[in-house]
This record gives sequence, C-alpha cells and structure tokens, in this order.
Amino acid sequence: MFFTGTFFNNTMFLLFLVGLIVLFLSWGFKQLPRERWQIFAAIPLLKNDNGTWKGLNLTYYGIISANAYLFSLSIMIILLGSCHIPVSVQMKYIIPILIVAIPASRIVAWIVERKSSTFTVGGATFTAIVMLPWVVTVINGFFDFQMPFFCFFAAISIAYTFGEGLGRLACISFGCCYGKPLSESGKLMNRIFARCHFIFYGKTKKLPMPPILTATP
Repeated sequence: MFFTGTFFNNTMFLLFLVGLIVLFLSWGFKQLPRERWQIFAAIPLLKNDNGTWKGLNLTYYGIISANAYLFSLSIMIILLGSCHIPVSVQMKYIIPILIVAIPASRIVAWIVERKSSTFTVGGATFTAIVMLPWVVTVINGFFDFQMPFFCFFAAISIAYTFGEGLGRLACISFGCCYGKPLSESGKLMNRIFARCHFIFYGKTKKLPMPPILTATP
C-alpha cells in the first residue's frame, strides 16, 4: 500500500508537528500579551529597612526561550538521526557550538545594548552561524567519522527556523517585540491586520500606553 512504512511514519510525524505548533501559537498569540504572562516568579534576595524586598524576577520570556532552544535542538537531533548519524556523534558537534553560543546571547546583548541583564537569541544565533563551518571542519579532522556538511547545515537551518518562530512568543510575553500601531498604518495594513492582531496589557510592557493594537509578527 502507498501509506505504509517510512512514508506513513513521516506523514504522521509532520501532521503531529504541525498540529502541535498551530495549537501552541494560537494559544500564545491569545494569552501571552496579558500581564500575568510576564513574570513567572520572584526570588527574594535582600530585605530593605522599610520591610520591602529586593528580588530576582524569573520571566516567562526565559522559560519560553529555553523551551524554544530545547525544541529546536530536538528537531535537529531527529533530522540528523534520519541521516543515520548517531546521537553520540551528533553531540561532538553540537556541544561545542552550544558552549559558545549560549553565553554569547548575553555577551552580544551587552556589547550592542550595554545592558548586563539582557539576553538576545539573535546574538547566540549569529555566533553559532559564524562558528558552524569551523566547528565541523575541525572536529572532522579529529575523528574518523566525517559529518556531512549538507546534512548538518540543512538540519540546523530547519531547527533554527522552529526555534526562532517559537522564540518569538517569548518576546510577545515580555512585551519587547511588537509592531506598528494600526492607527498609524495605511489602509492596506489595516485591512490585512484587522483581525490578525493582539493586544498588549500591563504597565511594565515597553508599549507607551496599554492596550494598543499591533500587527502579529
């Protein structure tokens, strides 16, 4: 039969992936602009003389970003596995990239924005892309196994797309990524985004005055 074996498994996997992402994005666009999805928890660090506390905020931005990293890494492992590359071999190439790229998300943010407490996925991505050909070339020189450049770059490109797309939800949650107000847009933009928009709530968002309609990225 036509729908048997590998084709059936691949089709079911893709349908599951599409359904999962559609549900997650639909929920995220509707719920994450709300104020309650900005701060996940606060860790008290120092008590002031007046009885108030200084604390460390743990944000949904960080949680969603971490999950996006994990999801994209999982996709990459699955795709490389489909090329018959064992996970143990994959890690020899992936771990060196992560060791440099993850800290780079903070270092690049400090260099560009001069803010010590800011992270940027773009900074990590830029660093990883610059490193990729060098990492593969160097590690291929140390091991008998030769990582196929085409398979590795194709897998990481697809995985990055998933991670970047889901990572945008973190920006929506924190209110640091938004479009132009529809009231200041042209007729065509108003027509396109009349229904495809969301509303930010919360005084700690970067928006001037909540609520405000913005185009969905």
